[in-house]
Amino acid sequence: SIGFLSARDENTPYMIPLEESSVLFNAGESVTNVLRGTRSVGDNSQLGFIVSDRRFDGGGSGSIAALDGDISLSRTLSIDGQYILTHTDELEDAGLTAGLEGVTIDEGEKTAAFDGESYWGTAFITRLLRDGRGWDFNLGYNQVNPSYRTQVGYDPLMDYRDLSMWQRLSFYPEEGMLERIEPQMYVSRRWAFDGTERRSFLNLNLSTRWRFAQTYANLNFNRESEFYGGVDFENLWGVVLNAGSRLNDQIGYDVHFEHGRGIARRALVKGKETSVDLSLNLKPVDRITIEPNLNYFRSTEVETGAELFDGYILRTRLQYQANRELSLRMVVQYDDFYQRWDIDPLVTYRLNSFSVFYVGSTYDYSNLVDPADRTRWSLTSRQFFMKLQYLFQT
Repeated sequence: SIGFLSARDENTPYMIPLEESSVLFNAGESVTNVLRGTRSVGDNSQLGFIVSDRRFDGGGSGSIAALDGDISLSRTLSIDGQYILTHTDELEDAGLTAGLEGVTIDEGEKTAAFDGESYWGTAFITRLLRDGRGWDFNLGYNQVNPSYRTQVGYDPLMDYRDLSMWQRLSFYPEEGMLERIEPQMYVSRRWAFDGTERRSFLNLNLSTRWRFAQTYANLNFNRESEFYGGVDFENLWGVVLNAGSRLNDQIGYDVHFEHGRGIARRALVKGKETSVDLSLNLKPVDRITIEPNLNYFRSTEVETGAELFDGYILRTRLQYQANRELSLRMVVQYDDFYQRWDIDPLVTYRLNSFSVFYVGSTYDYSNLVDPADRTRWSLTSRQFFMKLQYLFQT
């Protein structure tokens, strides 16, 4: 199958990835083209490619060429991966990147600011996977070199090598309230290209599935350390509880609670963090789905107890399925941290899983005049997009 997307953005978000964070700003108008192709090979295997290009009206561009594959080795084993080649022609406008003076990448050979540089970058991702009834695992490796930069997609960091391993055991009790019990473990380590260790992470998880109301409950424990902003953060930890049920055809809910010690990255201190996520899935009539969601976050400094942040994000997704092919979706979100509204409508016409037409837009509103006056909102960003994908059978 082959899919092609072309879009013009009035206010293009431009991301500069760095080692520990990224910088995002408005780069003006641009035109983006994306071509994607896939082909099945043998039994349960697939090869594909993607080519994308974004051209800015003020000069500069970002291009990508990538090959990917998912190869079945046996009934339970497979390997997948992707190799990505990027090319960046920077805009030549130092004013847009004010504040990045003196920031360099690729061991000081290039600058992060817009000064008209042109360079290539690469990334490589691969995993070995086992998918079985009683035992699953994957062993993964990926790397992003210091000059990698893409303007189509989301890659906020560069200059790292990751090695990770995950495995899960599954037990299926024949009697009792529990239908399935799954202990899991995940470990990972990250290094920079110069060999500096950046992060180590351990996660232990116990997942359960119950025999009534599609109920599930998961308990996680995380332990990690990270070198960030020139500071070694040790003894970071978190406890996470996830639970949910589908009470009937009209009502379902999900709950997420997390508490622990993490990095307050802006302040470069260790924070005592708590977050709560509440979600509902409502279906008042057969063709309408309403999904409200509330995320609450709070953090205080471990040493002093000073408040670092406290706020919430409220989001609602409304979908109407007019018939088998045509659907309409509207997403509305309010961000209390930045006092911003996002409104995103989308129309989808789907012939089948591989032949589909999308058209939609995004509208962002912010309170730029008086943050104390919640009635004064202004349109700050707007985008229109379209995608046409069609499956050719040969």
